[in-house]
Amino acid sequence: MGFAIGSEVELLELPLAAPGLYWIAGAMVAFNSFDTDAMVDIMGGGSVDSGWWVNVPLLTGLRFEARAGPKITLYSAGLAGVSFSRSPGFRWSGTVFDGMNYHDEILTQESGVGSSFAFEVGSGLLIGDTFDVSLRYVNMGKPLFNIDTALTIDGYPQRGSDRFRQSVSMFVASAGVRF
Repeated sequence: MGFAIGSEVELLELPLAAPGLYWIAGAMVAFNSFDTDAMVDIMGGGSVDSGWWVNVPLLTGLRFEARAGPKITLYSAGLAGVSFSRSPGFRWSGTVFDGMNYHDEILTQESGVGSSFAFEVGSGLLIGDTFDVSLRYVNMGKPLFNIDTALTIDGYPQRGSDRFRQSVSMFVASAGVRF
């Protein structure tokens, strides 16, 4: 959960046979922070340095536009495609009590890229053919991430790898300039 910051570009807008109907294709890049406070709570203390979640959905689909006034256009869109995602790497360090002794531990995780089916639905308002305001839901599926981990306990390293799936979706409220 959290806020994302990103950018998107519409790569294609092709009018179709019906008035106001377009085939569109585009790409978005969204960066979302890692909840370091939750990690500290799970680990019972310590400190965390982390990267960001990165999501890049590549989508294509249909958009329908209808004039609501001389300078106002309403639109709705439905798109589908593929999303590429990267989970954040992190480094946690702290002291852990195992019931008998205290141990200094360092846990690091590096992740690869996962991909999954993605879709988007939403509506918007175009003012003066330039200013665009929209509300959309983007579901980027459950990509599978392969992770490499390293746990160092009192200076002795252990390495491992694992896989996990993570649901990725967001509600997008945007305002921008269409050119």
